[in-house]
Amino acid sequence: MKWFLAKLIGLAVLIGLVLALQSKGGMVSIWWDDLRIDLSLATVIFALLALLLVAVVWVRTWDWLRAFPDRIRGFRQRSREAKRLSALADMVLDYFEGRFARVTSSAKRFERDFRALSAPTDSLMRLAAALASRAAHQINDYSLRDYWLDRLSTNGQKVDHPQLQALTQAMFALDDRDPEKAKSILSKELASERKQIHTMRMMLKLAEATLDLPEAFRLARLLENRHALQPEQALEQKSRLLKQSLVNATPPATAAQIRAAQDLLTSAEKQEPSLVAPLARAWLAAGVHREARQMLESVLKRGLHESLIELYGGCLDNPSEQLSRLQGWLAQSPSKTTGYSSLLAQGLLGLAAGDWQLAKDRLEQAATQKKTAKVQMALAEVYSVLNDLPASRAALRTARELAD
Repeated sequence: MKWFLAKLIGLAVLIGLVLALQSKGGMVSIWWDDLRIDLSLATVIFALLALLLVAVVWVRTWDWLRAFPDRIRGFRQRSREAKRLSALADMVLDYFEGRFARVTSSAKRFERDFRALSAPTDSLMRLAAALASRAAHQINDYSLRDYWLDRLSTNGQKVDHPQLQALTQAMFALDDRDPEKAKSILSKELASERKQIHTMRMMLKLAEATLDLPEAFRLARLLENRHALQPEQALEQKSRLLKQSLVNATPPATAAQIRAAQDLLTSAEKQEPSLVAPLARAWLAAGVHREARQMLESVLKRGLHESLIELYGGCLDNPSEQLSRLQGWLAQSPSKTTGYSSLLAQGLLGLAAGDWQLAKDRLEQAATQKKTAKVQMALAEVYSVLNDLPASRAALRTARELAD
């Protein structure tokens, strides 16, 4: 609309000029005392236009000359900024290429050459300091790392990224296996920032280092919900945490500790073999076979998993009933019937239930597939019950050799 009105006004002025120039009797008289100057209207209009053009050119030329020093200063400033950006880009590329020593030396030159432009709160200087501190950390130059960390300090000034120093310090503390320091930094500086994916990943590492299972499981689920962890990665993380907590517990883990770990799992997670297996092993080590049996059966009735079948064979809550259930599941999955774990589990349950012939057949079949000390020890017991002492002694010898 503005463009249309401007064109319309310009057209009206042009039409007025044309009409004025076409008038035959238009005259302009200029009187100065006794002096009189008569000019045609067209001449006056052209003279005024020429005068206006000269005035505009003169004013613009004067403004250009007056602003010339500022333009020179601006050109120099832009040139230095371009050089600074180029130097920073080279530093970033060197960091990603793993040239950490070059990054630290480039950061020193960057600070020296662009000191006038690099105020402590300047974003580019803080980026260079962050890169240099991480590079120094990679080459184990801790004094240089701490120097650049100090350059990330805000000193109470308002900046766009106030958590940068705290995040970097926490990351270094985790790498240095100092979880307590990392925890103090994160809890003090970033308590309100846990929804950030990067922060949550650091908190997950911290929870893993301190074996804080509730927090670790919570963060793993949050990251999985935000697609920062694939379901397989989240499951592997939870499994590793669960195993580590049970292994590091006062050996063997008490029933209360195992129960607390088990209660952290959701109903869906209690159907995951990689999470059920360490808990079942812990229950068996604590001598609580009923709990182990209940966990294993809840998963096995949905699908047979080799690792869980073998654990089920070592779970002796009610061997006769368990053997019957296992054989029923195997009948529904013929491909699992001749597997090592299935044969071993049937042999162990048969041995515990007093079905010596079944135990002997299944254990001998398992031994043909894989010779292990566990199989040989069970065979030695079966042979002993069946009064086959030479075979029992031979199985014991084989078991000792395999154990050694």
